[in-house]
Amino acid sequence: MYEPNLDIEKNKDEQYSIGGISIQTKQNPSASNWILNQDEIIIINGKIKWRDHTRNAPPLLIENINASYESSIGLAKLGRHEFNISGQLVNLNNQVMNLSGHFDGSSIENIKNSNGQLNLSIAKVDINEFRPWIDYPIEILSANGDIKLSADFDAGKLIRVNSELDVLVHLQEISYSRVNHPDEIFNIGEKHDLKVISVDKEKLQVGCSIKQLSQDPFEHITNYVKLEKVYKVKVVKLMDFGAFCELEPGLTTLLHSSELSWTKKN
Repeated sequence: MYEPNLDIEKNKDEQYSIGGISIQTKQNPSASNWILNQDEIIIINGKIKWRDHTRNAPPLLIENINASYESSIGLAKLGRHEFNISGQLVNLNNQVMNLSGHFDGSSIENIKNSNGQLNLSIAKVDINEFRPWIDYPIEILSANGDIKLSADFDAGKLIRVNSELDVLVHLQEISYSRVNHPDEIFNIGEKHDLKVISVDKEKLQVGCSIKQLSQDPFEHITNYVKLEKVYKVKVVKLMDFGAFCELEPGLTTLLHSSELSWTKKN
């Protein structure tokens, strides 16, 4: 199908309509089963408007949909159907969604009790923005980042979930030393431990820190830094107003330009 534009509505439990045509999965499953058992379905550059009248939610718009669905002869022996879908979530700043996986079964009535796997990935999104369309089984606070989720089902029951959620750590929570840009410390693809330092239920935000995984060097600075004592330091940053110098890893001091010389003050 090339550039299909589908309106899909959920009127009440297990009663759906596509383009105004009612599909009742229990009372009349034949149309749904016909679609389910097609050898292959391909969608190119499609659009979907999903409306759920059972909840107070705005229509969910998905555009630029490219999808494939397959239940070939080899897979049919297992009763297996594979799918791969990508599209842009208009409601969520056109973020790209990728959904793939498989499920086993030959009848729409038994889908809820089938075995299968679901893989979902969405880049740079706040998971809390899905609340109008999804009821989370547990309380989930928002976090900004990339979502990668893999779930396995057995007889319709969720048996395993593997997920990755990349959160934003504020620049000030990277290190006790001065950091001007994250690329001074990190490279893309690296993995690091995080410490959750705050939970704001009103704003639905979680605060994380890397630097708080280690002791704050300023807490006991008077134990090993003495007044009037001379120290050798490493200059790590030059500014118009002075230089930032490292006394030891994690402990940086500012040498103001007025302290560089008795005679030259500028």
